[in-house]
Amino acid sequence: MVDTKPIYILLMEDDAGMARLFQKKLTQAGYAVDIARNGEEGLVMYEAGAYDVVAVDQKMPIYDGLTVLRLLAERGPLLPTIMVTGHGDEATAAEAMKLGAWDYIVKDVAGGYLELLPIVIEQVLRQQRLLKTKLQAEEALRQSEARYRLLAENSLDLIGLLDLQGNIIYASPSHFQVLGYSPNKLCGENVFTLIHPDDKQSVLSAVDALFISGQSQTLEIRLQKKRANWLIVEAILAGIADSFNTVNRILLSARDITRRKQAEEALRQYTAELQTRNEELDAFAHTVAHDLKGPIGVIIGFTELLEQDHEGGMSAEELGQYLHLIARNGRKIHSIIEELLTLATVRKTDVRPAELDMARIAAEVQQRLAYMIAEHQAEIIWPNTWPLAIGHGPWVEEVWTNYLSNAIKYGGRPPRIELGADPPADGMARFWVRDNGRGVKPEDRANLFTPFTQLKQIRGEGQGLGLSIVRRIAEKLGGQVGVESEPGLGSTFWFTLPSVEA
Repeated sequence: MVDTKPIYILLMEDDAGMARLFQKKLTQAGYAVDIARNGEEGLVMYEAGAYDVVAVDQKMPIYDGLTVLRLLAERGPLLPTIMVTGHGDEATAAEAMKLGAWDYIVKDVAGGYLELLPIVIEQVLRQQRLLKTKLQAEEALRQSEARYRLLAENSLDLIGLLDLQGNIIYASPSHFQVLGYSPNKLCGENVFTLIHPDDKQSVLSAVDALFISGQSQTLEIRLQKKRANWLIVEAILAGIADSFNTVNRILLSARDITRRKQAEEALRQYTAELQTRNEELDAFAHTVAHDLKGPIGVIIGFTELLEQDHEGGMSAEELGQYLHLIARNGRKIHSIIEELLTLATVRKTDVRPAELDMARIAAEVQQRLAYMIAEHQAEIIWPNTWPLAIGHGPWVEEVWTNYLSNAIKYGGRPPRIELGADPPADGMARFWVRDNGRGVKPEDRANLFTPFTQLKQIRGEGQGLGLSIVRRIAEKLGGQVGVESEPGLGSTFWFTLPSVEA
């Protein structure tokens, strides 16, 4: 519905004829006009009425125009007011403007001011509308700024206002709670003093994109805490424009997502571990099945032969050979089971490393593999002294047993095997087993210690569990494993442990 309320004008004019002419002219222009015959009457009507515009003649009885303006100004801001002065009385007009008049008209002898008054009234009404709109906009801006400041003052997010050089103009109180810096001290500092150097370029690129697209930009950056490590935040950059619609400030809002990122990384690692375990379990099943299938097949085969021929003409030599093969493959099965138990122990058990008596461990390994050494007529060269290292004796014995048994099986014929150690370096002691076998191809070396990988050697197939266990043991004790080999020149398998000197 269109508002048709008329605009009311209070005209203070002591000349009755002139007042009637003004009233008629303004009424024709669509205004409602009340006439006050002098300044005193005008003040009373001003107080009693609700006028939109006031026109005041300077030369009136009782109170002249300037006196009326002065008295009205003492009561508060003037309504849109027009001062009507005589010809050549511009000083009065200037004084009226100082008192708060919005405009003025100079009476001329020809009466042109009569035509001018409606135009000036329309001008001051337009000024009033513009002023009202401006005041409303300023009030809305003030309320908006108050709301945003209230949010900023009470938000846990980091909120900052930057100039185009990255200098901090405003920093919310949350900077102290989150980063440990006083907001007042941050003002004047450059924001890049807080941003991780590796993230500076991504921030600059986001600012360029902000100016090109005019759209806010979101990115992840790291901020330096005062007394701790870097904080990961999700930052939003938005431009703030001036009255000419030119961006001259940048609003930065950042939320701490460190815990979320840590949780995501933990989940990623857990998922990767689950995937690795699933792959290991699959390979584990195939490896164990393969390793057990061979010796069990041999035992079953010779047992069936004994069952068939136990009442026949089997010679004592044949019987002894069968029993020997059954016992040999039984030991293989026993070794596989021992490795499985060791693997389960290493995976689930945490031990407290201690200083190792490597000479005693080596003697235990030699006794444990005595049957293999004798069977293959292996020559074993042991060092006279060992460097002092830290580890878990039973596990380190398994490492030596695996390395030495592999050297016997895949060394030369006969095997010539040397065990030794290097002087400690960088806090680690390096132990090794060197054989005289055919060596390992370069393409196979990378897979040697991969969990449950089997290598088909020239003289047979190895047990896939052994080197996987060696790797797990060494890494759990803080060391590493490796191999150095050239085809035809033998291999050196090594592992490291923390040295006592460390």
